[in-house]
Amino acid sequence: MAHLVKFQAKSCGTCGKMSHIDHKVAAELDLEFHTCRVTDIDDYVKYREVLMLRYPDLEGVGYPTYIVIDQLENPTMLGSLRGGFDKGVFRTKLQEILNA
Repeated sequence: MAHLVKFQAKSCGTCGKMSHIDHKVAAELDLEFHTCRVTDIDDYVKYREVLMLRYPDLEGVGYPTYIVIDQLENPTMLGSLRGGFDKGVFRTKLQEILNA
């Protein structure tokens, strides 16, 4: 089972709006969903390796960032998305990553 990791900031309004749909779409696509609050040190340490797959020097990080990986241990990035989407577009974009 692939994993969808969401990186979010507490002050991010778009992150809050996406939180109403992102976990639902992940479940619909059989993705295990994880949330990383980047201001929570424990979350950040746990998921830092995943974030570095997309942003190796942390240049251009934006929130929310969604990274699809194959597994949590020694992950390989399958794809990523950044920003807010309506539910249908979000589902379509994730499906395209999974189909690639």
